[in-house]
Amino acid sequence: MQELQSLILQILVAGNETTTTTLALGMKTLIERPDLVEEIRSAPERVKPFIEETLRVTAPLQTLFRRALTDIEIHGTTIPAGSLVEVRFGAANRDPRQFSCPAAIDLLRLP
Repeated sequence: MQELQSLILQILVAGNETTTTTLALGMKTLIERPDLVEEIRSAPERVKPFIEETLRVTAPLQTLFRRALTDIEIHGTTIPAGSLVEVRFGAANRDPRQFSCPAAIDLLRLP
């Protein structure tokens, strides 16, 4: 029963909370940035880049925990097997080496 309740909670959070948060953050972005609304109205094909950029900049989840299955070295640091690792993909979405002006929503940004 405990495992079933855990699975149900995960499904509710994964399917509801993240979707609700993403939609709310997208709407908030459009309210705060009327220029984006006009850009999308004048070029409806920019809806998809808007969604991708909104997910990149305002991702509803910023981190994921994983357990290292084997010893591994990353950039000179050894992570022993069994260690709990926090992966911060929210930070990766704002890496200036990957994205110019990483905090900005750019509808012309190439994938």
